Amino acid sequence: MAGDWLCRGVDVCLRHCHPLMPLWESSRPVNRDDAGARLAEILPDLLAGNFDSDLIEPSAYDAWLDRRLSQGEDKTWLATQPLFAAMTCCALLGKELLRAQELEADDRAEKAKGFDAASRGPEEITCALDGILLAGEGDTLDQNRHCRCCSRHLVASIAAMIALMGFAILYVGIC
Repeated sequence: MAGDWLCRGVDVCLRHCHPLMPLWESSRPVNRDDAGARLAEILPDLLAGNFDSDLIEPSAYDAWLDRRLSQGEDKTWLATQPLFAAMTCCALLGKELLRAQELEADDRAEKAKGFDAASRGPEEITCALDGILLAGEGDTLDQNRHCRCCSRHLVASIAAMIALMGFAILYVGIC
């Protein structure tokens, strides 16, 4: 059994087009990591189909992440970035792009939208950030609100992982 699904950014099984489901929660790692015991606990629900859900169409983000995790293959600009940094950039950029377009979005839609821009490299990321700023209809306060939202997330991530610096430099150049 591959462990690619353990990565927090993985949301769908590409083979089955099924969203991944949280099967159990346990605060103690020794209990959480005992897959045999946890599966025995949920076996009745599995057999009853209680974890079944509608099939979903995997996005380009899903396919990219699966290839990068399972094969180490990445033909996008994001190959130049650490995986955590690339995933974080996709999620944050997509969230702001969808917010600027006043579209309802979920976590998967945000990642897909951000990947569409981020996978093409710094010029496309800069263009996307410009679009976010322009979405404020010239209202400096609104533009600054978008910048502050992204900046807070990026700064927090940078503190946790210096690898985001490449994305932060692109963003700071815009704001």
